[in-house]
Order: sequence, then structure tokens, then C-alpha cells
Amino acid sequence: MRITGTTLLDNTSALVLANDVEVDSTLSVAGNNDLTLNGVLSGNGTLNKNGLANLTLGGTNTFAGILNILSGSLTATNGGAWATRRRSTSAAGPCSTSTATPTSAPCKAAVT
Repeated sequence: MRITGTTLLDNTSALVLANDVEVDSTLSVAGNNDLTLNGVLSGNGTLNKNGLANLTLGGTNTFAGILNILSGSLTATNGGAWATRRRSTSAAGPCSTSTATPTSAPCKAAVT
């Protein structure tokens, strides 16, 4: 799946996707239902995590854009779920890269 324009993804129940997702614009993940992305997350756009649910990144990702966790949480389930070079741009502190503990809002990270 390739995101080339501003897109909202809001699932009505817990969902696991194996598709690769390329974010070249803005993708907002909303809602109160957990979403797992097990494919490769790539691109240079912006990923906004909204809603109370957890977003799980399970693939070996190459995403080089900006990740905003505005509400809810984010879990990385393997060491390759985060791109290799990342820095925090959040006044609240860095995003956790732990595979054991979800990162909760607010958190903003940019890959450099």
C-alpha cells in the first residue's frame, strides 16, 4: 500500500496487516482498536498515531519520516521495527525503542 496523499486509517476492530506500507505523505492511524503492521513500513512522510488503541510495528522497517504518537501507544515487536538511525524531537523525551514496553503519547521521533 502506498500513501501519496493525506490518508486516515481507522479500523473498526482489531486488525493485523501483512502488507508493506510506504508513507510518502501523511498517514493518520486513528481509532480505539489495535492495529498491527507486520509488513515493511517505508517512506519519508509523516505517520500520526491517534486514538486510544495500540499500533504495533512488526516488520523490519526502513521508514525515514516523522512519527508522532499523539495518543494511544506504539509497540515494536522486533529489533528491526525501528529504522536504524533515529532521534527524538519531543520535549517529552525520546520514544522508547524497547520491544517489551509500548511507547505512550506524547512522543515524536524523526529519522535522521
